[in-house]
Amino acid sequence: MTDHTDFTPPSDTATALPTVVIIGRPNVGKSTLFNRIVGSQQAIVEDRPGITRDRKELEAEWLDIPFLVVDTGGWMPGGDALEAKVSRQVEQAVQEADVVLFVVNTTV
Repeated sequence: MTDHTDFTPPSDTATALPTVVIIGRPNVGKSTLFNRIVGSQQAIVEDRPGITRDRKELEAEWLDIPFLVVDTGGWMPGGDALEAKVSRQVEQAVQEADVVLFVVNTTV
């Protein structure tokens, strides 16, 4: 287990913060998790897929360690033109991430 007590966050802008990206298929709870992490309703949550299309980034903190958390749209490779654009945004966010949280729904 890593001891995070010696962690000193960078002093410059949010882009220097560690980045945690939340990804997954449409409608698996990514935005709900994002809202839970940031501590308030910042991302729109609905029961139908396709609500989140653009990335949403906010600063958050866990165990006194600041980081940037990113909510993404549903990853649907091979979908229609809009789904393909959203998927490319997700893939770009993954490339920029320090940590990726892959959210799945276990119900069928």
